[in-house]
Amino acid sequence: MGFIDTHSHILLYDNRPSGVLNRSLSLDKVGLICLSFRDLSKAFALKRRNPNKYTIAFGIYPEDGQTMDKATRNAYYQIMDHPWIDIIGEIGLEYHWIKDDVLRQRQREVFIEQIDVANRLNKPIAIHTRDAWDDTLKIIKNHPCRGLIHCFSGSVEVMQECIKCGYYISFAGPITFKNANKLLEAVRQCPFDRILSETDSPYMTPVPFRGKDNEPYYVRHVVSKIAELKAIPVDEMSAIIKANYRRFLTTPLTCEIS
Repeated sequence: MGFIDTHSHILLYDNRPSGVLNRSLSLDKVGLICLSFRDLSKAFALKRRNPNKYTIAFGIYPEDGQTMDKATRNAYYQIMDHPWIDIIGEIGLEYHWIKDDVLRQRQREVFIEQIDVANRLNKPIAIHTRDAWDDTLKIIKNHPCRGLIHCFSGSVEVMQECIKCGYYISFAGPITFKNANKLLEAVRQCPFDRILSETDSPYMTPVPFRGKDNEPYYVRHVVSKIAELKAIPVDEMSAIIKANYRRFLTTPLTCEIS
């Protein structure tokens, strides 16, 4: 069964168990998120060994971008043109830890800057947003781009606004947690052709492994939960997500922005 993990951070840890990578090879695709040149070098090494197994995302994380000088940002943007980089990400807004208005404004500027780069390169983006839905929605409405919302955590109403802007919705381990009623309803109401799956590993570990480090192999538990909520077989849900991810990577933006 061809499971898809659109978003993993397994490259962050040099001391991760060797079995993590071996088990990830059973998936159809694993998204490698690279937030530094060091991450990117490791991702390229993995892709050389298994060219069809990995998609690579490279971007400036919100908290990094708020203090990064223009020369360094430009160095990132030049590399984004590399043919092995499929996605610009994860980019966006992180307000949970950052309360300073000046730093938040810098995040918004760098976010928009990277959307512009992605559009010039005709590449999709992966958005991180935490405690920043109002500004995130404002930006994606004013700066259209093909993309996904990584580890979706919002309401049904927010999800619907994202979909109107042409975005895919990527669900992660929290949909398996107790008391995740808001997220469960978002899954139920998300159109089939907009659903994606991820782990955000080593974070957000799904039940039944919650409390342990996450890994791409566990995305099957996310997909199983989505299938349960959508009342279809797991293999059918897996095939839908696979088709969605292929379309996300290749299809030009369509949106309903008024």
